[in-house]
Amino acid sequence: MIVRPAIDLRDGQCVQLVGGSYDNELFRLPDPVAVAQDWIDKGFPNLHVIDLDRATGRGTNISLVQQLTQLANENELVDIRVGGGIRSTQDIEEILDTGASHVVVGTQAIKDAQWFEECVKAFPGKLFVAVEVDGREVRVSGWQESSEFSLEEIIVRFTDLDVAGIFVTAIHVEGKRQGTDHELFSYIRSLTDLPIVASGGVTTVDDVNTLQAAGINEVVLGAAIYTHPDLARELQEEQYN
Repeated sequence: MIVRPAIDLRDGQCVQLVGGSYDNELFRLPDPVAVAQDWIDKGFPNLHVIDLDRATGRGTNISLVQQLTQLANENELVDIRVGGGIRSTQDIEEILDTGASHVVVGTQAIKDAQWFEECVKAFPGKLFVAVEVDGREVRVSGWQESSEFSLEEIIVRFTDLDVAGIFVTAIHVEGKRQGTDHELFSYIRSLTDLPIVASGGVTTVDDVNTLQAAGINEVVLGAAIYTHPDLARELQEEQYN
């Protein structure tokens, strides 16, 4: 099981939102590169970077993404995956060229399946599909719209593609630090053999253990690992990093 701290970018800073709402920001840290380096120093070399501004059409933090991926360019043990607002083949190339290991594609992959299949052929094993779920409803465009496709339809559609995995965010528990939706992730596990990354509401080592037992391959931690000082140490003791 891999555990990745989340570096969510907004206005050039590192933030965490509650329930995906831009009006409900849990905290804001002014130097995302220093935050990333701190996680690396604490023994978490795998990081998940999301450009929230790009995802919601509010702008871009590409220069900051480049600074973050430079950490991976300088240290072969560091792995940085990037997503948020990826809408074109050029966007994918731009992110990979910075040194990111993988790119996460959500809205455009769901809205334009043919385009995404072509991208997978061009970048085999380099793309994750992001599926953002509110309860059991799939949301797109930075969580602002409902998808016309069901959760089952979306998962099955991507199962036979050469993607790196499926990145699932449980929006309805995101940032609340009250535990994640284990039933949701178990259900998604039953729909596909692809690697699954779980995000949203993961709060304790028990949450991570339960997800691992359900066959989830990786967990991304946001609010909990930032606000519970002992959690990072406990995860290290369990050899999750």
